[in-house]
Amino acid sequence: MDSKEDFTQLRLHFTDPVQHDYEVIRPVVQFAQSANSRGRETAVPRTTVREKAKQFVIEGMLGLVDQRATAAGSREIGFPDPVAKYILYLKHLYPPIHYRDSGAPVTPEYSPPFEFTGTIDSVTVDVSGELIRDTEAEMRQIMARQ
Repeated sequence: MDSKEDFTQLRLHFTDPVQHDYEVIRPVVQFAQSANSRGRETAVPRTTVREKAKQFVIEGMLGLVDQRATAAGSREIGFPDPVAKYILYLKHLYPPIHYRDSGAPVTPEYSPPFEFTGTIDSVTVDVSGELIRDTEAEMRQIMARQ
């Protein structure tokens, strides 16, 4: 099976245009494959491969997002619905905290309102625990592959 057939099979698994674009440019960026040969393998014009690789090097994955304005001059980048809903859920759980808030003191030695004037040397965030699964998104991915 040649590279063109490999990419044709790989394309069947893509669920997002950014994923497609990344797979188009990945050999160019990682292994210095020429844009001309990658264009032939993927049936994507070499100029498009070259431009997308350039944008990826400059902006990372965000460079692969379609930047064309949907309205005059607007440039809005959104998240997929499940991600956006989860972000809103987290914002609800953890509302913004202003550094001058007089919330609960860190230690009984402080009594609110008392501004902390020291230095925080380190912060430890524990993200262990059970992973939250989005079964709806998993089902959409399974359906997209069929």
